[in-house]
Amino acid sequence: TRLQGDWSSDVCSSNLKAMAFSFGEVETGLTAGITSKRMATLVQKFGVDFKLSSVTRKRLADEGADDSLLATISASKRSL
Repeated sequence: TRLQGDWSSDVCSSNLKAMAFSFGEVETGLTAGITSKRMATLVQKFGVDFKLSSVTRKRLADEGADDSLLATISASKRSL
């Protein structure tokens, strides 16, 4: 998966650039032990497909997201 850096050879890399992270993917990454710093790097690269609300902000913070990651997510929402 993208979170583990284990890319399937049957997925075209040009398609991966267009695939923004879902809220669930970000949350799963944090609960799996990916650091906020690493997750922020991934979010900067791929973007997110959700808007950071007070509810999603709290859930991610509860899972370990720091202020820097939350700011990166807030700035990385892609238009669909």
